[in-house]
Amino acid sequence: MIRRLELDGTIASNTGIKHRDTLNTKKALNGLGFYKAPAGGLTGVSDRAMFAGIKRFQRQTGLRADGVVTPNGPTLTKLNAALARRPADGGERPREAARAKEAGDRTKRQPPKVEWDTEAVRALSVGGRTFDTTGPVRVQMVNDSLHPDGLRYNVVWHALDADGNVVPEVRSADNKPVEHGGHVSPWGGVQERVFEPPYDNPYGFRVRVWIPPQAANSGNSAGPYLNIFPAKKPEQVR
Repeated sequence: MIRRLELDGTIASNTGIKHRDTLNTKKALNGLGFYKAPAGGLTGVSDRAMFAGIKRFQRQTGLRADGVVTPNGPTLTKLNAALARRPADGGERPREAARAKEAGDRTKRQPPKVEWDTEAVRALSVGGRTFDTTGPVRVQMVNDSLHPDGLRYNVVWHALDADGNVVPEVRSADNKPVEHGGHVSPWGGVQERVFEPPYDNPYGFRVRVWIPPQAANSGNSAGPYLNIFPAKKPEQVR
């Protein structure tokens, strides 16, 4: 874990940020529990979760929650003070470890109940589908061909605000969507994957499942396709 955060410039959503500053800020927030590293690991590309983590830290430390960190500013000062209080090996203090274990035990005893909206299945063989959800999304890739076949697809999440509108955010042109999928066995073979929201947002997300143009994987293809199952809303789960 990073022991001290030093910045060459300002961290803000409306200005250009050096990749090194972004990466080190994410490391600091991650070490303090204010940023969850995505599946692909920490990167130097800024994202909404990083700025949300900055605001949460600011609120908890009595600062103005504007999501801005300036060199030698109050937020950076308090971040470094918090980092200095962490153990040198990056581990947790005994009390913190006990609380984390207790929280983990509660989670194991009470796993979240997820039910899938089977009536909202969206079969997709080309193009994309867009829908709103507050939970995970289950995607099935089905191959009805006589030979192994498959496709590649993307799942992109956009946060919503209290009015159900997409929250504007800056995304780097280099931050391309991750491709999922691959080959599936013939005669009704299925490959299934569950995608979790990238971070907590009480208003949910607008999700786009998209199949980009691609070459056919089989000369006798019957057309592999996707079945998309959004999670039911909490009020629909019994």
